[in-house]
Amino acid sequence: MAEQKKTNEALNVEDALTQSEAFFIKNKKAIIGTVVAVIIIIAGVVMYKNLYADPREEKAQAALFKGQEYFEADAYAQALNGDSIGFAGFVKVADEYSGTKAANLAKAYMGLCYAHLGKYDEAVKALDSFDGDDQMVAPAMKGAMGNCYAQLGQLDKAASML
Repeated sequence: MAEQKKTNEALNVEDALTQSEAFFIKNKKAIIGTVVAVIIIIAGVVMYKNLYADPREEKAQAALFKGQEYFEADAYAQALNGDSIGFAGFVKVADEYSGTKAANLAKAYMGLCYAHLGKYDEAVKALDSFDGDDQMVAPAMKGAMGNCYAQLGQLDKAASML
């Protein structure tokens, strides 16, 4: 009786292989097309990241550098709007390189510059457009936005931010 089970199992395995082969032959074009499509999508994502997104991020970081120096020197108007020797300003960096981490950071700097210049409405808009999820910068920006709301007399919003 044990021999009969082994024979049946062998036939079942052969049937399963035959069915798998038949399925592959029947759907060969669809399977190959799907595999090729997945490979093309993966290659496209890798190429986008390496040939477009990463170099763009590096350019944005370089553009941000001079503005950070102006910010640290309390030259908020120059940090915002740029200078005549090549720095475009946080406003332009945030616009030109939108979608990059550097542009997002430029929005935070914009908000802080506007706040230091007493332009609290613009500061709130810039800080609100900042999308931070880290443990250090995001809470500081929320606090800065709360301070701007307090300066605008919107104490309920200020309290909710602080």
